[in-house]
Amino acid sequence: MRILPPPITLAAALLAALAGPAAAEGPKPYLRATLGLAWTGDTSFKDADCKAQDPFALFGCGTGENGKSIGARGDFGTTTMLGAGAGLELTSWFRVEAALDLRPNLAFDGNANFVKAGRDQPVSSTVNQADLMAFAYVEPLAAMGVETRLRPYLGLGAGVSRNETSKMTYEFPALAQPRYSVMPGGTHYDFAWAAEAGLGYAVSDRITLELAYRYSDLGQVETDDGTLFVQRATSTLLIPIAATEASLTSQSVTVSARFGF
Repeated sequence: MRILPPPITLAAALLAALAGPAAAEGPKPYLRATLGLAWTGDTSFKDADCKAQDPFALFGCGTGENGKSIGARGDFGTTTMLGAGAGLELTSWFRVEAALDLRPNLAFDGNANFVKAGRDQPVSSTVNQADLMAFAYVEPLAAMGVETRLRPYLGLGAGVSRNETSKMTYEFPALAQPRYSVMPGGTHYDFAWAAEAGLGYAVSDRITLELAYRYSDLGQVETDDGTLFVQRATSTLLIPIAATEASLTSQSVTVSARFGF
């Protein structure tokens, strides 16, 4: 992944023009702490390369008995979202922030559709997710010169996501064999972005409480190339297996406290 450097000179000129006289006092630093609830969207594990043969693709390029491409469909459930940030208020209505957010123990609950393996094919795994993003926030009322303790805001962020996947277990209760199989896990770094809308309440000149909704695209979750463990009725098999992947998106509702200096 290639990250292009920002046009610093142009950005500085734009910020100076936006700030005007309000920038005379200089940027105001702050810290933020966040706690929230995050839930994930529907997703599907598929082969990184459905034609792979060395090692072998897990699903292949065919379709299952339900007429859909073979894969494992489900979601990663809900989890607590923890976050911390450090930012600068550049004007009375525009601020930038670097934020670290964690979504631990996202539990994948899905179902596969391998041919002739029954309708019930449970798939499970766990993902620990973390992302580091740079955000820009705008407060529309403050930009229009409206002074109030209630301060709605909009924000956009972009950065990098780290998605660590545990081993994935595929179960086949309708079959005598194999009874289950286990895929290796993996850790994947990817581009991530987020959009946020919220409402802040200025408790004092230095403390602001916020309630926000955020949509996040956290890139891909991946398992590594490795060995597939297959538990049969009276024996086990070890099969070289290729990587699988799934997209990870999240919605969240958070409460935050900002502390200015």
